[in-house]
Amino acid sequence: MNSRVAIVATGLFLVFTISALSLSYLLSWRLEEQAVAINLAGRQRMLSQRTIKALLQIRAARAADTDDRAYLEELRLASDLFDDTLRGFSVGHSTRGGSGQELFLPAVTTPVARAVVSDATAVWQDYHGQILQVIATQAADDTAMDSALKHAGLNNLRLLNLMNDLTTELEGLAQREAHHLRVYQAVFSLFAMVCFVCALVLFRRRDVAISLAEQGLRKLSLAVEHSPATVVITDRDGTIEYVNPAFTQITGYTTEEALGQNPRVLKSGMQSDEIYADMWQTIITGGTWRGELCNRKKSGELYWESASISPIMNDEGAVTHFAAVKEDITERREASQVLAAAEERSRLLLESAGEGIFGVNSEGQVSFINPAALLMLGFREEELLGKGIHELIHHSRADGSPYPVTYCPMRLAFTEGSAHAVDDEVLWRKDGTSFAVDYSATPIRQGEELVGSVVTFRDVTDRKEAEENLQRAMTEAEAANEAKSTFLANMSHEIRTPMNAIIGMAHLALRTDLDTKQKDYVDKIEGSGQHLLGIINDILDFSKIEAGKLDIETVDFSLDDVMDNVSSLIGAKAAEKNLELLFDIQADVPRDLRGDPLRTGQIIINYSNNAVKFTDEGEILVRVLKERDIEDGVVLRFEVQDTGIGMSEEQQTRLFQSFQQADSSTTRRFGGTGLGLAISKSLAVLMGGDVGVESQPRAGSTFWFTARMGVTEAKQKTTTIEPDLRSCRVLVVDDNPHARQIMSAMLTSLTFRVDEAPSGEEALELVLAADGTDPYEIIFADWKMPGGMDGIETIRQVQALPLTVAPKPIMVTAYGRTEVIEAAHDCWHRHHSGKAG
Repeated sequence: MNSRVAIVATGLFLVFTISALSLSYLLSWRLEEQAVAINLAGRQRMLSQRTIKALLQIRAARAADTDDRAYLEELRLASDLFDDTLRGFSVGHSTRGGSGQELFLPAVTTPVARAVVSDATAVWQDYHGQILQVIATQAADDTAMDSALKHAGLNNLRLLNLMNDLTTELEGLAQREAHHLRVYQAVFSLFAMVCFVCALVLFRRRDVAISLAEQGLRKLSLAVEHSPATVVITDRDGTIEYVNPAFTQITGYTTEEALGQNPRVLKSGMQSDEIYADMWQTIITGGTWRGELCNRKKSGELYWESASISPIMNDEGAVTHFAAVKEDITERREASQVLAAAEERSRLLLESAGEGIFGVNSEGQVSFINPAALLMLGFREEELLGKGIHELIHHSRADGSPYPVTYCPMRLAFTEGSAHAVDDEVLWRKDGTSFAVDYSATPIRQGEELVGSVVTFRDVTDRKEAEENLQRAMTEAEAANEAKSTFLANMSHEIRTPMNAIIGMAHLALRTDLDTKQKDYVDKIEGSGQHLLGIINDILDFSKIEAGKLDIETVDFSLDDVMDNVSSLIGAKAAEKNLELLFDIQADVPRDLRGDPLRTGQIIINYSNNAVKFTDEGEILVRVLKERDIEDGVVLRFEVQDTGIGMSEEQQTRLFQSFQQADSSTTRRFGGTGLGLAISKSLAVLMGGDVGVESQPRAGSTFWFTARMGVTEAKQKTTTIEPDLRSCRVLVVDDNPHARQIMSAMLTSLTFRVDEAPSGEEALELVLAADGTDPYEIIFADWKMPGGMDGIETIRQVQALPLTVAPKPIMVTAYGRTEVIEAAHDCWHRHHSGKAG
């Protein structure tokens, strides 16, 4: 009955809805037509004004005897559009809108509107005739035009009033039709509300019942969907019809893959068929089967489930479906197996451990003990289990004095809960003898409760004896080392005294008149003596370093003095091999330092001597850089770079080790003890730094070391230039690019404007080119340059040039001032700068 009523009500609602929508559409269409009519009525007023304006413009143009055709065209267009629209109001037809589009203008239908349109038509005919008369008249007759304008103005005013009346009537008609539309809409809304109330009454009971059923199903569905257990529902033949998300997560099968399958897809084959036969027999007869199953995931991985499978029966009691609820117990089974295995491992560990292990309960009694402990203590297991451990094996100290139980670490472990490690006690055997042990006592907790401790101990009798022997050996070794150091110090003194005499006498002998052979003999005596003295010094330093008795001084010193000493000692050796010796001290390096100048210079000289020894041609560059500032000074980096034979990476690994050189051929060819670099490394480390080398075969080497230095701020000096020399233009002439770079950087920092020339020939070209415009005021020239023009010859050639401003020459060389002056005795300049400094 309710269904039929609902169908009838729905049909009436649809019929009424369609009718109301059709009526609303019709009224809306009528409103649109009324809106068009209202707009066009308003436009008529505007058109009448346009005609008056055009008449006035025509009059003015004719009075001024100018072209009035544009105004006549405007008058014609406005009057035609007004006439067309007015006829539309009378009979209804299409007319043009404001933007030129076609609009259908329906004829007015109300009596008032038709009367207004009729009156307007009569006035317009008279007014239109006057307009046509004006258009037809070409002469500028002011009297006739004024008469026409006056008459046209009166007709235009009447037309404006009539168009206002028409607009008012049309707007009233539109308001009445809009009111009708609202009435129909209200009736439809009321009917719709009545229908809605009826629907609520008719379907309320049904909705309530459906809602309750849906809520129950939703709760059940949520419980199944969010259950961590897998839920599977099959039909009576075992075909899967439903699986929950837990099933897909555990098995790896998607829902689509599982539906339509048989649960046998999960069968692992690891269990007997009797289990599955018993399961089927139980559930097909209406019972519930419970048990554990080993299944296989889609990936092939095995897992265990605790399953409960029950039949689902219809109202007649026939089985239609089966429902299985299964819990993944893989981790539980694995944990049980791991626990059993751990217990077995613990038992095996206790039995096989070499250390003694026993447990003590909260009463201080032995709870377990391993065979190793029983063997070391000489007890049987039953003699210790349940007995107080301290009273049996830990009752006395090594000297036999009593050991109070309150201080026993084995007891403190379970009374205070702290672990203890002991290395200087003894345990007592059953036979009353003691043995040295180290042991650890660790508390055992169950939750927050202390329930005992575990003690692990080792017999360290042999280790104690070995330690005593080692201590005796170390004492003897230190005594021997002291004796060696004393012997070396005494021997070095005894050897150096006569050796200094030999070297001194050889040096004096060389200053006497000797023939060539005698001079050669004495030269070799002095060189060998110097070499032997160097070896003695190296051995003595190495001995002091090895004994830890080499001290590093901390005194104020000048870095320039150290570099000057290096230059004096290395410069002559470099000159003998025609090597250039260059120094490059970066501008930010402080010159007044606090440290050990002797050891700093020793390392640099050692590096430089090696550089000269292993370099046959090219240059030796000594560089000093500031690596970083530190709280109490700076870390400086000293580098000695050569253009010698270089080394491979494998050869570099053997450097800085005692009595080691790059390879044995080096020793045979160049000599040396192999101690110099080892001593250098030790000295650098003592000065808070490090050492290293960068090299490639046949590409030279760069040996470096770093050292921590203090800075004496009060003594720092700044080099300044006389005001007359600032921005002076100078030329640096040197065939060595490193020398040019260093000299240019130094001069630039002193405000000079610097140019460079790699040869005397190019220097002459630059001097000539600069003369007369921005001439050079100073030339810094290297003495020994290859080719036909060395430094002295370059200065002679510059002197001979017809220059407006002659530059002052300064000779830059590693050789002494006297040598330079002697070589250039006939040259007019006497300026000299030491290149090595």
